Amino acid sequence: DSYAINKGGSMMFGGQDGLNVRSWFAGIKGAKENSTNQNYAGYLAFYTRPSGSTPEERMRITSDGRGLSDFTAKAWVNFNGVGTVSIRDSHNVSSITDINVGNYVVNLSNFVANNTYAVSLSNNYVANNGYVNTVLNLNTGSFGMYLIKPLVGHADTAINTAIVFAS
Repeated sequence: DSYAINKGGSMMFGGQDGLNVRSWFAGIKGAKENSTNQNYAGYLAFYTRPSGSTPEERMRITSDGRGLSDFTAKAWVNFNGVGTVSIRDSHNVSSITDINVGNYVVNLSNFVANNTYAVSLSNNYVANNGYVNTVLNLNTGSFGMYLIKPLVGHADTAINTAIVFAS
């Protein structure tokens, strides 16, 4: 138990709420991120309290310095889709599967809660060429994306980006 996950310390902030002498309004918690012996990876969590409820975690900074919350991206990627697909930079993306010309599957490192998330895509094709980015098959662990010109076909592009927002 001495090296259990979520062990650590916290600071709560509060005061008089008009009825109670002592009410907690917000807090900060620093704790162990895992249950591995001699692994000191930790996180910093921020809490706020809705009226009539208890404090809820609103944001977490993980041991790798990334922020997790409902208002931060759950995943993002910037990759080259010409020739052999290569990821330039990413967060929570493990790999890109090249299905065929202009058609990719983005694989997430950590799954999202459900398949009702939002994805925004972009590429370096000029908009007036008539090409459109399309999202396909939203799954908890991956999503498809392709670049297509209606009645013409798919195209590979050197700069492709995707960003995922999910609860």
